Amino acid sequence: MSLRNYKAHLLIQQLSSDARVVVLRDIALGSAGVYTCEASSEAPRFRTVSGQGEMRVIDLPDSRPVLTGHKNRGYRVGEWMDVNCSSPNSKPPAALKWYINNEMVRHFIQGKAKELRTFKIKE
Repeated sequence: MSLRNYKAHLLIQQLSSDARVVVLRDIALGSAGVYTCEASSEAPRFRTVSGQGEMRVIDLPDSRPVLTGHKNRGYRVGEWMDVNCSSPNSKPPAALKWYINNEMVRHFIQGKAKELRTFKIKE
């Protein structure tokens, strides 16, 4: 298997690639970008045309979201619950949603407390 390292983030598998097909291995986030294919004719005109396509690379989170800040002892009526839901790194960033008793929470009122973002659930 012959591999060629291009710009330190693309490995082209040369034995599987030819003038029409390029086979890449070990895709990384840095492999994303605009790829261009160019075709040219022979003499006497030497005309050149090209086509482009964008390749996006995604990276899914390696684990489930983590909930922090909640009190194990529970809450009293009237208390504020200040919790954080975080997801490990991903690209694009994971879309986080809140559910209470299996029902998605759709409305938030944003407030502030101690430089942290807090949200009061609208009833």
